[in-house]
Amino acid sequence: FCANLFMVDGNIVYMEEMLEKKEIDVLKDLWRSDNKRLLVCPVCGGSLKVNMHPRTLHGSFRVSYDTFIECENCTFSVEANAFKVFGAVKSFDEKTIDISSWSTLGDREINSFGNGLDEEILREISSSGELTEFLVVNGQVVAIID
Repeated sequence: FCANLFMVDGNIVYMEEMLEKKEIDVLKDLWRSDNKRLLVCPVCGGSLKVNMHPRTLHGSFRVSYDTFIECENCTFSVEANAFKVFGAVKSFDEKTIDISSWSTLGDREINSFGNGLDEEILREISSSGELTEFLVVNGQVVAIID
């Protein structure tokens, strides 16, 4: 058993090392539905170019996106596989989060992802039972999209 392997939509996914906060913030901005501005490089303030390629996981209807972001002025870049999950925290520990959500066909499902969130935030969300939009990057929940 490898600590970096997780089951996502019936597929075994290798969870890569955690991204830096500035990379997560850029991905979060990209995935916000109310984002109406250009993405700005967190290093130099330049414009970011984004290229996203959809990929369907085998045996699933969920689409994830191989995402490539790079600055036009400096060396800042991000490469990641990312998607959003809308659901509720079913359970969590320091390594994994189980999220109860709906499949694209409307079936209830529970998916396990690597845990990249603060324990206090997870406790708060879990106890409220509120539906939340999570950003999953490289098999790991890295942010809550608000």
